[in-house]
Amino acid sequence: MDEEVRGMMEQILQKVSVIDDRTRILQEDVAVLKSDVAGLKGRMDRVEDRLDELGENVKNVQLALENEVYFSIRTIGEGHADIMYKLDDLIKYQGKNETMQLRTLKLEADMRDQRTDIDVLKNRVEKLGRFYEKIVAANPELAV
Repeated sequence: MDEEVRGMMEQILQKVSVIDDRTRILQEDVAVLKSDVAGLKGRMDRVEDRLDELGENVKNVQLALENEVYFSIRTIGEGHADIMYKLDDLIKYQGKNETMQLRTLKLEADMRDQRTDIDVLKNRVEKLGRFYEKIVAANPELAV
């Protein structure tokens, strides 16, 4: 029995030794995991800080959009509307201006035609005057 107890004790000691080895390995693994978790916590803290910073940047961009960009777009839109009204007025004016130019060209053409007619009439009157002078010179009793 002593040997039997000794054999059992050796088996128990071997099993305890194996359990001790496994426990040591588990403790080492847990230490590695604790180190990894501590590293992850540090990285998460940095990620959170960056997210906070990103949130601030997003707020600043939103404020810039609300205060500056939207105002600028509205101003440009209003300016565009003013330009469109002015363009409409300009188009109307140009239409009137073109009509006036056409009327002026027509009047100038009519004046040229009338000058030509007047020049023709002057030539005829001068010829008639010379002809009258010749007739009066030949017949003084016809003088008026």
